[in-house]
Amino acid sequence: MITPRCDSSTIIEAISLHCKSSSSLAVAYFYFDFYNEDARPHIVLRSLIKQLSLRCASTPDPLAKLFSDSEEGQRSPTSEELLLTIKSMAVSFENVYLIFDALDESPYRREFLTILEQIRRWGLGIFHLLATSRKEQDIANLLNTLFSHEVSMDASLVDSDIRVHVSKTLERDHDFQSHSAEERKLIETTFTEGAHGM
Repeated sequence: MITPRCDSSTIIEAISLHCKSSSSLAVAYFYFDFYNEDARPHIVLRSLIKQLSLRCASTPDPLAKLFSDSEEGQRSPTSEELLLTIKSMAVSFENVYLIFDALDESPYRREFLTILEQIRRWGLGIFHLLATSRKEQDIANLLNTLFSHEVSMDASLVDSDIRVHVSKTLERDHDFQSHSAEERKLIETTFTEGAHGM
């Protein structure tokens, strides 16, 4: 699924709550950010593995094997090895939810699109994938072939919510009380008009 870039924390909270109802369910997610240039594929995959392993009662065999194969941690595993570890770990669950928020903000998005394509090619019905992004053509082209559903959000509706949030923050936050009403209005207008649904 591809949705415009939005705050997916509500979705993640709901899925995490659902997964707490059974040890056979797992969720792993990653928030991309323009300012986090260190979110390379192998780092993101490690984060997903860690999150999945926390759902296990003991160290999963695929994770122990990865550690052993990487010379007891002396060699960094490749992205392919990490991805195969995720696959091997996932089969111990009935359902695994993987969420990638703000895919458009990753400088490595081509690699992540390839990773999503690989996961879909596995054909394991246990995976449920969600990717949020602004509707950038390269992302839309590939994800539309991979995902069964697309949810689009009207940016004007999101901008309206952003305006309310910014307005309330400016009204209530003591740090902004020293600014004049004109300055606060300028801040509100600048944030809202520059948001474009984000």
